[in-house]
This record gives sequence, structure tokens and C-alpha cells, in this order.
Amino acid sequence: MSAIDDKWHQIPWVGNPKDEGAGSAEMALPDGRGRARDFDNATIYWTPQTGPRDARRHSCQVGQDSMAWLSADR
Repeated sequence: MSAIDDKWHQIPWVGNPKDEGAGSAEMALPDGRGRARDFDNATIYWTPQTGPRDARRHSCQVGQDSMAWLSADR
């Protein structure tokens, strides 16, 4: 399991992992700083500097990494 999977198990409100299409598996971020995985209600991002953090679907989506880093765990 990865740090993203560990975070997912800590915050069940994110829902299930997306099961098809882009974001269905853990992926590298476009800026090369970390990884992400899409879930039903959020995306969980991970970087070595921050560890795993969630970003709610209405705040950002994978590929909009400038927004992702502004969203904090709530």
C-alpha cells in the first residue's frame, strides 16, 4: 500500500477509487513533485514535502496542480 492508500483509509468520505479512465490508478503529477489518485469525492495528492493530502472535487482536479497545493485537509 502507498501513502495515498493509507490516507484513503483514514478519510472514508472520499469514497471509492475511480475505476476507469485517467486518475483510476495512482499517477505522477504534471509538475513532477508528487503523485495523485482520484476518488469519488476528492483527489488525494502526495509529495515528499507534504505527505498525503486531500483536495475536494469542487476545489480542484488532477491536472490543475496550481489549485491542488492550495487545498488543505479539512
